[in-house]
Amino acid sequence: MAAEFMDLPLVSEENQQAQIPAADQETIDGLKLIDIKDTPVTFGKTHLGKSHEEVWHSDPEWVKWFMSHYQKSTRMEHRLMIKFIQLKVEESEAGEAKNPQACIKPKGLPKSLAAKAKSMPSPSNHWQLPVEPEIEAFEMMSEGLMPPHPETTELAENVHALQERMLNLENAMQRMIALMSQSANHQMQNTHAMPTHETAQVEFDDPWNP
Repeated sequence: MAAEFMDLPLVSEENQQAQIPAADQETIDGLKLIDIKDTPVTFGKTHLGKSHEEVWHSDPEWVKWFMSHYQKSTRMEHRLMIKFIQLKVEESEAGEAKNPQACIKPKGLPKSLAAKAKSMPSPSNHWQLPVEPEIEAFEMMSEGLMPPHPETTELAENVHALQERMLNLENAMQRMIALMSQSANHQMQNTHAMPTHETAQVEFDDPWNP
C-alpha cells in the first residue's frame, strides 16, 4: 500500500516551526508515534474523545479532509494530529521498504499500517489537552488558520504531497485486495468443477428375441 509514496517529500519540520510558537513546536517535534496514538482527540465533535489511532483506521476520508483544511492551523491539537499523520505515513513506508513482499498478503496489509509498539513510558496526563466546546469537525474550516504568507507556500505543497501519498497508498491496497479476491474465486471454481464423462451405449442383438 505504499510503493507510490517513497519518492514524495513529507512536511518539513522547518515549515512547521514557522506555523507555531517555538516552545509548543519543540514539544510536538519530540513526540513519537507511541506518545500520540492513544491520546484522545480534543477538538470537533465527529471524533471527539477517540484516540488518534482509532480515527486513522476508522475514517480515512476525514483524515484526508483534515489535512487539506488544517495544514496551516496554529492550534496545538491540530498540529498534534498532523504530526501523527506524518508519523503513520513514515511508518508505512518504512515497513514496505523492509518487506516489499508484504503487500501481496491480504492479512499482512493492516500490519503495515499498525503502530509498532516500543518500550516507552505511557504518555503522561500532560498530553491530555482540555476539551473545548463541541463543534462540527466539517464546520471548523476557518478556525486557527493564519493569513497566507510566503512562508506557508512550501508547507502547503508538502502537505499536498503527503495527501497524494496517502491516496496512492489506499488505491494500491484496494487494487491488491481485488486481485487476491479474483484469484481466490478462480481457484474455487477450478476445485469444484467435476469432469463429465459420456457413457457410451452399446446395443447388442438378442439372439433369443429376433
